[in-house]
Amino acid sequence: MGLPRGWAVVKEGDFSSIMKDPEGKKYKTQKAAFAAAGMETQTTTSGRKRKAAEEEEVVVDEGDPPWRTEGHEYLLRQVQWSGATGIVTGWISETDVDSNGEPGFVCSETGKPARLYHAVFDEFEQDFEEFELEECLI
Repeated sequence: MGLPRGWAVVKEGDFSSIMKDPEGKKYKTQKAAFAAAGMETQTTTSGRKRKAAEEEEVVVDEGDPPWRTEGHEYLLRQVQWSGATGIVTGWISETDVDSNGEPGFVCSETGKPARLYHAVFDEFEQDFEEFELEECLI
């Protein structure tokens, strides 16, 4: 389950994103955004698969390309990185392209279009290539 209709996740800079409510107020963490929306933050217990989310309208951010906020099993999964625990809040598909038709993300190891994931921690945010994220999943 994602944020309610009218909310957006907006990429800012290379390694961060924010969440905006329908009135334009910005939230740096998923915890703060979910609290403002009157929702509980969902977490996943290690060894259990997250239940399939109910189908709802996709909320797209204003990035280029936008972070997807639905449609991947790693979304809302917890990650442990650099001594902190965070939550995966977005991803870019290997098929996503920016407004110039360029790949949304190119893997540093292969030089080919690849998936990229965004995680929000209490004090910072971080992007991960798929192989990096898989090493950090709790």
